[in-house]
Amino acid sequence: MTLHQSLAKSNFLLIEGDKKIGKFTLALYLCTHFLQSQKLLILSGLDKRLFQKRLKILHSLTIPSLDTLLQKSTILNVKSTYDILKFQYGWDFLFQDIKKAIEDSEANVVIFHRIGLMLEHLDEEDVKIFIEKMASFFESNGKKALFTLDTAMQSIKEMMENYADIAFFIYNQENDKIVEIKNSIFPSTYQKFRFILTNKAVVLQPYSTIKKQSNPTSIKKRLLLITPDKHLQKLHRFLFKKSSIELELTTNSDDMIMQILTNPEVITYHSHNPQLDTKICNIIQTNKLTTKLIYLVHKDFIRYEDRMIATKEGCYEVLPQRFIFKEYIMILERALEEFFYSSLIQQLPNFKEITNCKKFLEVLQYYIDNGILFTFVALKTKNKEAIIKTIRNNDIYYMKEDIIYIAFLNILQINIENVFKKFHQEYEIITIREALEIEEIRNLCE
Repeated sequence: MTLHQSLAKSNFLLIEGDKKIGKFTLALYLCTHFLQSQKLLILSGLDKRLFQKRLKILHSLTIPSLDTLLQKSTILNVKSTYDILKFQYGWDFLFQDIKKAIEDSEANVVIFHRIGLMLEHLDEEDVKIFIEKMASFFESNGKKALFTLDTAMQSIKEMMENYADIAFFIYNQENDKIVEIKNSIFPSTYQKFRFILTNKAVVLQPYSTIKKQSNPTSIKKRLLLITPDKHLQKLHRFLFKKSSIELELTTNSDDMIMQILTNPEVITYHSHNPQLDTKICNIIQTNKLTTKLIYLVHKDFIRYEDRMIATKEGCYEVLPQRFIFKEYIMILERALEEFFYSSLIQQLPNFKEITNCKKFLEVLQYYIDNGILFTFVALKTKNKEAIIKTIRNNDIYYMKEDIIYIAFLNILQINIENVFKKFHQEYEIITIREALEIEEIRNLCE
């Protein structure tokens, strides 16, 4: 997915960095080049006098696109006495004032300049409520918010990252100004950019612009899956549908040996025979193949002695049939020497609530389309907060009344019971579906 596509699907954007690093300039650039901000509202945590100094610096760059945008924008600043007034100004009054300003301006994009200055007087719980309300407001109204925040405000930063659809980090590296995507619910093709400011122009350029020339005669890396198990076949088709790895499937049939002799980079072998079978190891060694063999033994537990025998016979790795998904992915990537899966996962945010059903389903559809595994669970409980506290890294959820819809990432349905063991509250499971079994997502949250 391109950065443009990722931003188009996002409502809540966060830009982090040190003071005076260029966060506001980046926010304006995103508005002019990606967000189609017909009406822009800028809400600044600085009073008017200090903010005008900031604008003078921007004008001195003589970048016409930014100057034009600022001229057409509505700008509101906190009062010069805000440092005194803010201690009598709760999150609810702040939220209502901001909401009214957005409605009055009819803005479709809002930049919150130095949001930390507006929130630093609130306690953590009030900050959390304010951010939740803001996220829900922008998602439900189809508007976009860009928040600039100093990295020094650690507690506010962590809470905002949990609600951000995409979080940027801007910093200096030698003579370059670098922008990195820390996380995004819709991962972008590029994660790192140069933010280049030149006379009358500003550009966000992918950090690595030199691509290796593809060799038309080069051969794709191949993974041969040998198994009669339909679920394993479906899982691998799901994982590799958009990968550069070429997946080949076969059962224990007559053509199996011929496919092994083509010397694929990796073979994953699984049969329904619980006895250790080293015949494929022997074929690989006898024919001096370079293939790495991952053996999925048809047992829930593998004895140490069996592991030793399999390794001695030439197996690259040995796993039980109820393997841990992330462990298997790690082994596959190491064997293939290609991060086909983790390169996507590392961009995803920490556990995140999505307050809009339509957007929640959009994210799930993106995961399905790109081969990101999850197990979807809908459960009913009277204590949602207790359940939420046990949700793991990268999981996303949506709540409606007394039901929580959770996408548990990187876990197979056969292992989901291990997650449920952490739920010490009463709950009723409504449905459980593995990503590769979901053909239609529209009705998941009904």
